[in-house]
Amino acid sequence: MEKNRLYYIDVIKVLGIYLVILGHLPLTNIIFTKFIFSFHMPLFFFCSGYLFRKNNNIYSDIKKNIHRLLLVMIPYFILGVLFGIFQDVFVYKKQFDLQNNIVEPIHSFVLGKSSIGWMWFLWALFWMRLVYNFYSINVTISLKRSLALLITTIGGFILYYSGLRFNDYQCSAFIFSFPFFCFGCLTKKIVDKSNYVKYSSSIICLCLVIYLVIFNFSERINMNALNCGTNYGTFLSIGSVALIGILLALMKIKIPARLVAPIVTISNGTLVILGFHGMLIQFFKIVYKKIFHILLPPPYMDLLSGMCIGILIILILYFPIKYILKSENKFVRLLAGK
Repeated sequence: MEKNRLYYIDVIKVLGIYLVILGHLPLTNIIFTKFIFSFHMPLFFFCSGYLFRKNNNIYSDIKKNIHRLLLVMIPYFILGVLFGIFQDVFVYKKQFDLQNNIVEPIHSFVLGKSSIGWMWFLWALFWMRLVYNFYSINVTISLKRSLALLITTIGGFILYYSGLRFNDYQCSAFIFSFPFFCFGCLTKKIVDKSNYVKYSSSIICLCLVIYLVIFNFSERINMNALNCGTNYGTFLSIGSVALIGILLALMKIKIPARLVAPIVTISNGTLVILGFHGMLIQFFKIVYKKIFHILLPPPYMDLLSGMCIGILIILILYFPIKYILKSENKFVRLLAGK
């Protein structure tokens, strides 16, 4: 085990990517799907902020982030386009359409739009890292993390209630989601300097009660579609209390030694799972409908079946992830963002 590694963050990332898979399955349990969407993507932004490290060389940081963004997105974009063509031609029996299958995806990709569903997340995270690094270098006051959270929250409210949308390069998604990144940065500072263990059980219980109250009055959230549910305040509140509760709960758990390596592998391979889970879901949806002779439109999958398929998808990708992480080829390792 690595001495300074935060293994509870690995567990959070594994939980998060599992919930992402479940959220994209056609589950009949609408309440559970609403539960997943209330915090599963904020979880990743929160973890990114929690693990954020300042790079004092701004130009080096910009170059590094642009390089990583493009080299990660391009192979996944190509795979996504090829899979879309395969699915249209061989599964849905459509004719190949140059405009729909090639030209429009490339146009969307160039403008940073979500031609491949999950790529909005990469763009939003790219802007967060750049902006927060610039901010952390140039703002030196002691409460700069709290100020960052306040500024980004106000910015999100203004964008939400003004009705303005900046969809190119996922700028709106970045502004909507940025408070969770800043919240992660602030939470890490608080955890490092406070005796949270003494009050963690009480805080977890309080978070659970607040979450259930807000959840009862909230609507389903879809961050990709910039749908904040009931309103932006509810979106931030329900996500924040869920994140704090999950963080404190998982910090108390001791991971068995034999599970450490698999958890770290999956945690380091979340980008691979993000990139390939949609393709595997399409495969399992076809198989599921064939086995159970389902003719109904979605949703049609029970929760237990969905949970089993989610585990199976992670297991299928586990060994490819191990290969990618151990590869000496830097372009192969880029598939995992390394």
